[in-house]
Amino acid sequence: MQNRYVGDIGDFGKYGLLRYLSGLNHAPEPGKFLRLGVVWYLVKNERHNNDGGHTGYLNDSPDRKEYRECDECLYDTLKRLVSSNNRNVLAVKQGGILHPETVFYEEFLFNHNRQEWFKEALKVTSGAELIFVDPDNGINNNAKRKKYKHTTTAELRRFIDRGQSLVIYHHSIRATNWIADKAEELKRELLIAERQPQVWALRWHRTQSRAYFIVAQPKHQGLLEAKIKRFLNSPWGKQRRRWDDPHYTLAYPPEEL
Repeated sequence: MQNRYVGDIGDFGKYGLLRYLSGLNHAPEPGKFLRLGVVWYLVKNERHNNDGGHTGYLNDSPDRKEYRECDECLYDTLKRLVSSNNRNVLAVKQGGILHPETVFYEEFLFNHNRQEWFKEALKVTSGAELIFVDPDNGINNNAKRKKYKHTTTAELRRFIDRGQSLVIYHHSIRATNWIADKAEELKRELLIAERQPQVWALRWHRTQSRAYFIVAQPKHQGLLEAKIKRFLNSPWGKQRRRWDDPHYTLAYPPEEL
């Protein structure tokens, strides 16, 4: 994650999903709320590409309604942040974008401080039930350079082993069936009581495709499944006349919910 991404079209899709999964978009019934913990794998802004520059969806254009109807409050808040050039994770934390009981970890990560950084991330998020892991590139157990741009299954397992469910960002890669392959890897590596966990993957289709992997603890499985189904039946999963795909689709498992 980099501060320059805040308000980007990918950010809009990301927080839209998290607002549904944590119960912010509707009044939660007793037992229907999952306290969210956000672990931004925050790194210094890079300038070698245009990542984070896709904010045209906030302009007055024919596409505007296609986005704003998904979540008017989120859309309008991100529009204010971008128009005021207040693009940083602190603005997200303080701007009411996520549930007020959400806990955040926003310290900068470098290769040299990774062990201490992750130890503190675990401490800050100890009271959360659903952890969002937001590395720049996703999951990579074999990264040689710029390790700070990835998470690893060893780190993810620390959250799983203490009873937390996960939402994990992963950017698109040029490989056939990469989403299914990554989901199967997570099922093998993140065993819960020696059993494979339930894993879903939702794919975001706008501008730069990416996936969000959801790994459920057994105690959260039914609730998360209901939330995902509700999300995909909302405007976020609605078929669009302007594009071949909805904003979000279920990419894994292959069968419908």
